[in-house]
Amino acid sequence: QLPQCDRGTEVVPLFCATLCATVSPEYAFVQERIMDTQTITLKLPASLYRSAHQMAKATHRPLEAVLQESIALALPPLDDVPAHEAAELAAMALLDDADLWREARAALTMDQQAELQGLLDRQEEEELSPQDKSRLQELLDAYGRLTVRKAHAWLLLARRGYQVPTQA
Repeated sequence: QLPQCDRGTEVVPLFCATLCATVSPEYAFVQERIMDTQTITLKLPASLYRSAHQMAKATHRPLEAVLQESIALALPPLDDVPAHEAAELAAMALLDDADLWREARAALTMDQQAELQGLLDRQEEEELSPQDKSRLQELLDAYGRLTVRKAHAWLLLARRGYQVPTQA
């Protein structure tokens, strides 16, 4: 007698207690208890389940570890950015490759770059006016957001198998 999953279906015996799964002709259902966070039920196509199971078997690792690692690699980390930026970055995962390449190569306009450099140079020589300080901060913020978007685009492209620049 095999143990029962929450759905009342049989649990494949090779799984540890934190993972229960069943295979139907069309789908594999995976229910995972994530450490101290939450339980999810994931409906997988049978072919994807078989691939994950084969990978686990070939690497002598638990299926749970293979699935967690696969999901972690597919989903970029967004915990360290504000919520409004996290939503924007998460949406980037839905961009096609050409749009991601455009994001990765994006830059401030030439006018913005010149204005930013001019304000930075002036700041070294003299005290900026309140308006100039405000404008400098706007440009720095725009540059920071652009840099985060570019880095995220490069990360997504790398995860899609493209050769991307590395830091020296």
